[in-house]
Amino acid sequence: MQINRKEKITLIASLLIIGVGVVLYLSKEKIMNRMENSPTFSITYKENQSKKLKKEFEKQLNNKEFIKLLDKLSLEKLEILKEILKTPDVLEALNNRDKEYNTDIYYSRDIDYPKAMEILNISKGFQEIEVLSVEMKDFLKANYPNFDYNKIAQNEENIPETLKIRDRIVKLIPNPEIDKVVKNLTGEQLEKLNGILTGDAELVSLLEFKKEDIAKLKESEENFFNDKLIFEDMKKLLLLSKKLESICGVSPELKTIIGKNMDGIEYKKMASYGEFYLLDKNNSVELEKQYRSNHYTFDSPFIKLNPYGRTPLSAIVKVENDFVGKDVSVTIEGRENSQNYTYKTKIKENGEIEIIGLYPKTKNNVTIKLNDGDIQKKKSVEIETGIINDALPAIVIEKRVDGSIESGMNLVSFNTREESLPFIFDSNGNIRYILIVSPVIKKSLLDRNENGNWEAYDDDLIFEFDMLGKIVNIQDNNRVKLDENWKNGVLFRNNQYLPKKNNILYVYGFSDKVYPSGVFSEIGKDSGNELFKARLYYDKNGFEDNSILSGKRIELFQER
Repeated sequence: MQINRKEKITLIASLLIIGVGVVLYLSKEKIMNRMENSPTFSITYKENQSKKLKKEFEKQLNNKEFIKLLDKLSLEKLEILKEILKTPDVLEALNNRDKEYNTDIYYSRDIDYPKAMEILNISKGFQEIEVLSVEMKDFLKANYPNFDYNKIAQNEENIPETLKIRDRIVKLIPNPEIDKVVKNLTGEQLEKLNGILTGDAELVSLLEFKKEDIAKLKESEENFFNDKLIFEDMKKLLLLSKKLESICGVSPELKTIIGKNMDGIEYKKMASYGEFYLLDKNNSVELEKQYRSNHYTFDSPFIKLNPYGRTPLSAIVKVENDFVGKDVSVTIEGRENSQNYTYKTKIKENGEIEIIGLYPKTKNNVTIKLNDGDIQKKKSVEIETGIINDALPAIVIEKRVDGSIESGMNLVSFNTREESLPFIFDSNGNIRYILIVSPVIKKSLLDRNENGNWEAYDDDLIFEFDMLGKIVNIQDNNRVKLDENWKNGVLFRNNQYLPKKNNILYVYGFSDKVYPSGVFSEIGKDSGNELFKARLYYDKNGFEDNSILSGKRIELFQER
């Protein structure tokens, strides 16, 4: 197809225009740089852009005094101001002169999260505006005299987050008493409380103090201490109690509210000492698993040293359940010319026989005899024990008149600075029983009750344990007050009448000597002669490092 001359001209012109356009586009950056570097063009361009921005500001702002200050700002600073005013709170603060902005409002306990964020945003905006010019800074200081926006912007950005936490807690717990306290908590207290509540719906619900929830908690608590809960439920209840105790530690006011609304609930006791019960439950579960893993008999028994982790010189021997309730005698073979130790007991639930009075760090030979009518059985077993705590005293027998001293062994309520270590030693100075009550109980006096169980007294509570160290009960201590009676180096002094031999046992101790020690001295009441003397050498000599709170002669095993 042929084109005429006119069409050719038009086509050529079009191509030339397109070509020039492409060149200009590709050279745009160079051209703009040259234009910007041109003094005449640069001034004109910036003036036009400044006018354009000022017109935009005039539409946004109604503060004429502030608008006048814009004339002294460069294009670059105007562009910065444009970015600042994109924050609605800043724009509102500049336009609304009737609204007072006060630093104290930000720090007040009545402020809510949205208000705090508003003030924080304004503070950050004003901080940026004041650096644009001295006039701008003076304007802000004059028009907002009570507003220290620099202080807020620089140092207090955590307040809105704290308020968010506070508002969240208030919404979670619709309790007027708690809400009132929460609104007056510090940021640190709020963070602590929030950490306790996070992820625990049961705890949050409980803090509403509904009657049905409190009643359920009380029932669960009773079942906890009576060993009627499964292990997992005990864990949950213990954790709940510890969290309640932690909340009480946030503020005295919260402690008062919880105490008032949970009257009769022993959450503090459980939080502090529930670990005893939980550990025992776990050990009982493990023992049951081991029992079921095999069939144990009198001739092939199960043996478990220190079954509850508190009596390292005691053990359980399990035989078949058919013998539960049957009478047995247990004999621990004496060591180093010591007499054998024998006691009688009954086979307990699950076919358990308590083995009490083992020697430490020894392969103990133990003989069990079953005497039940026509059934005569005898079984000897070997039970190996380990080393005992180095903090226990070394015992030296300085005197012993055999046949003249009272039978039994010596109970020592021994305590160090760090832990309570009650123990029992025989007439030859061998430690034969230890009850580990630390770290829960820091200091205690040990005695035996009418049921044959141990009672460990501290300043506030009485802890009852069976011979194997399993916790039985905890109650308030209204009977015994611990008294070290430190006078002239004497840590403790007491005496016990021993009726069988008409003797008196004196127990006392010293810590201010070269070799600090305690003494058990048995004196004949009629003759006045010393018949038995055991010296207990302490590892340390400070008053606070050793204390014998009580000492007495007892029968080691007492059938319950």
